[in-house]
Amino acid sequence: MPSKPYLLNKRPQNGGEHEVHSLYECEHLPNIEFRIPLGSFQNCIEAVSAAKQKFPGHVIDGCKFCSPQCHTR
Repeated sequence: MPSKPYLLNKRPQNGGEHEVHSLYECEHLPNIEFRIPLGSFQNCIEAVSAAKQKFPGHVIDGCKFCSPQCHTR
């Protein structure tokens, strides 16, 4: 399975979480100025894990549209 680029929304959702999005698969991407590139990963599980390591003070969640298996809130 090829890796895909993921990004983190700089702006939190109403619940305070920052969402991880798949760059080429999501129809609900944040505006460009609110995107933080995370790198390329095999799946959202790896991308969310990387985001949590990179931003330990943030609540991180997967987008319910492009990363539903990682959407927990």
